[in-house]
Amino acid sequence: MLWYGGRLYSSRLRADAWPLVGAWCVALLSAALSFAVSNGSFYWLGGRYANPHMAEYLERLGQWGPLFVRTTMGYVTVALVAYVVASRVVAWYGAHHSSGART
Repeated sequence: MLWYGGRLYSSRLRADAWPLVGAWCVALLSAALSFAVSNGSFYWLGGRYANPHMAEYLERLGQWGPLFVRTTMGYVTVALVAYVVASRVVAWYGAHHSSGART
């Protein structure tokens, strides 16, 4: 889910405010869906729980989901900040390097 979300949004990503907000929101949704699929697969198909039922699954989803999503979004936030910084450095270097080559 995380990979697909990033792949779908990658053509829109730029080091500007709204594309970054969009990327963060897509990552948030992707992280939540990723946890739901991963946790659901483990809970329903893992064989660890003798009588799985929806109420227990939803309880576990609410218990562990926020931690997973928060941690994932921490990494995404760091990556987006690094992307902005790298974009600015590359743009600055390109502007200064090309102006120096003309003189």
